[in-house]
Order: sequence, then C-alpha cells, then structure tokens
Amino acid sequence: MNNSTLHWIATTLIPDLGPIKLSRAIEKYGSPSNVLLNYVSRRSSLNLLSQAEGIAQRVAQIGGTMIPIDSPNYPQTLLQIPDAPSVLYVRGTLPSNINQAVAVVGTRRCTEDGAAKAGEIAKCLAEQGRPLVSDMALRVDVAAHTASLALGAPTLAVLAHGLVRVHPKGNERLALRLLESGGAWVTEHPPGTKVLPWMFAARNRILVGLCEATVMVQSPLKRGSMISARLALDYNREVFAVMPDKGFSRV
Repeated sequence: MNNSTLHWIATTLIPDLGPIKLSRAIEKYGSPSNVLLNYVSRRSSLNLLSQAEGIAQRVAQIGGTMIPIDSPNYPQTLLQIPDAPSVLYVRGTLPSNINQAVAVVGTRRCTEDGAAKAGEIAKCLAEQGRPLVSDMALRVDVAAHTASLALGAPTLAVLAHGLVRVHPKGNERLALRLLESGGAWVTEHPPGTKVLPWMFAARNRILVGLCEATVMVQSPLKRGSMISARLALDYNREVFAVMPDKGFSRV
C-alpha cells in the first residue's frame, strides 16, 4: 500500500467533495496530498488519512483491492467519463479486456421473454469473449449474470454499496459464484459505507462508464435502466435496446 493510494482514499472522504469537484481540485492543486492540504485543516487531514488506513486494512481483510484513478490498472473506458470515481474498490478479478465490456440493464419487473433475451445477450457476449457487466439486481440482471456463469464466462457486478454485502440479499449465492468463476464486484464505496437511496442511481454511471456499449432489455420510462441508457448516450457510448418481437436495435 503506497501513500498515494491512501491520499486518494482520504480525499474521497472530504465532505461535499464529489468526483467532479475532486477532479477540478486535483487539476488545480496537482495531487491528492495537496488537495488535503488546501481543503481541510492539518488535524482533519491526519484524521482522514487515519480513516483511509482503516479502510485499506478492511479491504485487504476481505481480499479486495483498491485502484486509484491515476493507476495504470484503472479501466480506460471509465477514465473517460467526467465523473469517474477517484478510487475503485474491487473484489475478484477485473478482466484484461475490461475496456471491451458491455452492460446489460433492465427492469426488475421484466417478462419471461425479457429474462430470456438477457440470457441470449450473455451468450453472444460470451461467444465474443466480451465481459458482461450488470448490477446484480433482480430479473434482467440476474438472468444475464446467471447465463454468463453457466457458460463459464466471467461477469462483473457494479455495486451501490461496499464490498462486504450483497443487495438484494437473496442474490448472495449468485454473487459468490460470480467471484468463484473469475468475475468481480466493483464499487466506489469503501466497506462500511451507509447505503443511501441516491447511491443506486449514482452507481449507474460506473456501470455504463466501464463499458463501450449498453444493452437495455426492458424498462419503464422513468426507472434506473433508462437513466443508464441516457448516461451511456451522454458518454458517447453505443446503446442498444431489445425491441419486442424484433430482436435488437441501436438507439
């Protein structure tokens, strides 16, 4: 563990300094250590660094890793979005071709046909050797992850919380199979973070930001998967949708 990573973690703990503001602060002051010096008192800085050390120890205990945004291991596709998280917490293994990943999103109330389509997408991605990324939610996401695992293809789950829990809890066995099969859990939140409703929508930017394309299976007009599709378009990524009885179409 190097001091730079601890400084990056500490900066993410500064109140009211989100990813975009932190990026601007880094541009202005040149490094996370300088941001700490200019945004908080020395006493607060030492306290934040102490918290960062505790977080690093907890991540190590659960077999996770931390990837700061200036690391060569940070996914290049995610680096291209304006609000990329400054630190990624990872449990499992990121595939070497993570920049070729495709996100599969959809409603938790999808039809049987929708779940089947998610499985078909997973099969196509597995045949092409492309990583599948989803968020471990019910129905569409579970169908996609399950199909990938059945084919022996690694799959990634982007979480809205830390690495020590699974949401919903009923997906815990699937989530553990994902790790055992060479996949990964990815999040911007350290272990022990209190989960708040806004985190689920914020998670979607990482989900689509990791991927060069997003496939929307089924979604109401005002639900999370539509947010994901709009974000992907904002990031200039390809977006596809499943059209009833017509297969797939580029948005």
